[in-house]
Amino acid sequence: MSFFMNKRKRRISKQDFMRLIFAVVVFFSLVATVLIFLYFKSPNEIDVIKLARRGHWDLAMATIRNTKNNSCLVQSKVELLVLACVQGKLEVVKELIEDGIDPDERNKAGVSPLIAAVNAKQPEVVEFLVNVVRNIDQRDPYGRSALHNASILSRNA
Repeated sequence: MSFFMNKRKRRISKQDFMRLIFAVVVFFSLVATVLIFLYFKSPNEIDVIKLARRGHWDLAMATIRNTKNNSCLVQSKVELLVLACVQGKLEVVKELIEDGIDPDERNKAGVSPLIAAVNAKQPEVVEFLVNVVRNIDQRDPYGRSALHNASILSRNA
């Protein structure tokens, strides 16, 4: 009870105040370091795809180039190739194919880069891919070829 009756204000010395501020700063810097480490630990395919979808193609490509264990990003590279074809990013398509991604490979949904480029009406990318792919008669998951999809899209235009 004597604690509550004592109305005297407790004063903290300047030195103790500085120690407290220093301890708080050190604590929050350690928390920030741990969070940054957990966030940037190693890129997975979802992170790379998110970067590309948000328009940060330079960051997505730099992440792929600088990743030590590139085998974990193989499927992600195929997804990126299809996404680049849809968005008409011809330079990214060329870079990914030069990097060793097979242009005949399909993404998780079963769509090839050529089919994706045709469906997205990207003529420059389609022209490039026609010269690069081994199998021009690729089929989408519905059994339609790139030429079939192009004819359907031209009728609807």
